[in-house]
Amino acid sequence: MNASNRQSNIGTAERWISLALGTEFLYRSLKKRNTSALPAAIIGSGLVYRGLMNYCPLYSALGIDRSSRLHGPDAAVTIIVAKPPAELYRFWRDVQNAPLFMSHVSAVHVLDQTHSEWTMTLPGGHSFQWTAEITADEPDSGFEWRSAKGSPFSVNGNVRFKKAHGCRGTQVIASIRFSRSGGGSLLGKLATPLAKYSVRNDLARFKSLMEAGEIPTTEGQPSGRVWADRALVTSEVPA
Repeated sequence: MNASNRQSNIGTAERWISLALGTEFLYRSLKKRNTSALPAAIIGSGLVYRGLMNYCPLYSALGIDRSSRLHGPDAAVTIIVAKPPAELYRFWRDVQNAPLFMSHVSAVHVLDQTHSEWTMTLPGGHSFQWTAEITADEPDSGFEWRSAKGSPFSVNGNVRFKKAHGCRGTQVIASIRFSRSGGGSLLGKLATPLAKYSVRNDLARFKSLMEAGEIPTTEGQPSGRVWADRALVTSEVPA
């Protein structure tokens, strides 16, 4: 089948996940620079191709078309930040601050008290916009949100701020859930670690920004990414 005759058979969320996960696999394989990284490079290349073409050969062979349905992973991550809950809530609730610590968010435009338009930038320079709607808000404690009607995908999430035990600051719990139809997708199972990594990475950036006033960069550093992994205390949190 020629590329021009291929029809999209994956949804927007799966395309985003493919691009992000594929990029991560390729990045890690390039860092190793040895034959042991070849499997990761092959997997990464396949996922990037899947995302760029908006097409999955395996789905095609199995007669699966998910282009009109959304499947994706759930992720919930928690971190301790050495700041009071009210301060963290106020910063995060001002959604215009999101691009400061969310790596894939390039801009947020507030429409009214509960609606905002988000611009997401994907690996490879691709970007798209969607509208978020605040569905529940508890000052100084957290809020919930979801994609508004007409957005290119359906997703909801929440963030909570709880005083940590022993006066150690605040426990920040962030979770995200993509809507599903059917029994779940093959990529959804594969991409669960990616979703957790993405949320975990954003929380690490949030922690650094709130505690130190800046976010460490990996430019010019051999393993700056390790800092984020070690700075973060994560655990599974029921959605």
